[in-house]
Amino acid sequence: MVLGNYMDYEADYAGARSKNRFRFEIYWGLDKLLKEMTVSQNFYMIFDYVCDIEIHFSDHYEFYQVKTKNGKSYTINNLTNRGEKKNSVIGTLYKIRDSDLKNKTNRSKLAIVSNLKLSDSALANSANLEFELNSLSKNNVEKIETALKKEFGIEKIDLSNIFFINTDLAVSNFRDTMVGRINNYYKSQYGDDALKPAALLNVLSEEIQQKADFEEPCESYGELLKKKGISTERIDFIFEKYSERSISMIEKCKAHINSVIKNYKKRINYMKHLTSIVTNLGKDFFLQNLEQEIKQDIIDKIDEFSDGELFYIAKEYVTISSVNFPIEYSIEEKELLSLIALINLEDQL
Repeated sequence: MVLGNYMDYEADYAGARSKNRFRFEIYWGLDKLLKEMTVSQNFYMIFDYVCDIEIHFSDHYEFYQVKTKNGKSYTINNLTNRGEKKNSVIGTLYKIRDSDLKNKTNRSKLAIVSNLKLSDSALANSANLEFELNSLSKNNVEKIETALKKEFGIEKIDLSNIFFINTDLAVSNFRDTMVGRINNYYKSQYGDDALKPAALLNVLSEEIQQKADFEEPCESYGELLKKKGISTERIDFIFEKYSERSISMIEKCKAHINSVIKNYKKRINYMKHLTSIVTNLGKDFFLQNLEQEIKQDIIDKIDEFSDGELFYIAKEYVTISSVNFPIEYSIEEKELLSLIALINLEDQL
């Protein structure tokens, strides 16, 4: 099998999409990622570069265009009509196939993903149905081939390994569905239900959003993987960090805050930041290194602290700290990060 040079493919710098459609795209990608991780632990998922969703295995690529529509079905005209655009929906995918053929590399798997079934007499009406376009009725195969020949100015079209997927992730409730699927995946890996699957979903989707939001051209494949891709190792890392240990940290911090802060409004202000800081600490290497600096700085200044509750010490530490906190951090966020460092420091002793 000859793996093509990914950087030969044309990046798609399409215009802005609706927020809901973009969120659906991200959630479908996450759903696909978790399903793939049950059978493979060695791939990257790329978001919104050549295609909406891409899977980069060691020996082949897979490209998915995610299209949501209102209505009863997706039509062949929806696939082939260019309108005022440079390429049709199927044409956007076929650019990849055309590149593979010209470079004589293996044919990547290509797929259109839709919340609607494709209107074709040869197909069964089934959720999550995946089928090759070659299996459509003869009339519809000819329509697609004719449209692509005109769009690309070529005489021969190869529809092998090009699919249509009718996903079972409904546009109307995709977030609720994904909360359940996140919990199911967590349970399969750790043996217990996730304590806060919705919060874990937020962490994962925000990670993906950051990758999708990066819009600059990538000069190398390595840069692409770093800026636009998520590895299976990264997903495993996030799950590990957001396991029961993370939830336990939140509960420990709450107890220390409640023992010191009696004003309800002030407690709520701390609680607003707490989950975000614990979550970001689980996935942000900069914050992890910063926490190590804080712990060492606390050890160096241990004789300067007054006796009292741990959160009092955290508040006192911030006033004498030698550590450079992120400039955007509020005093409450600095105190919370210091509290976490103090708790972890005690647990390590």
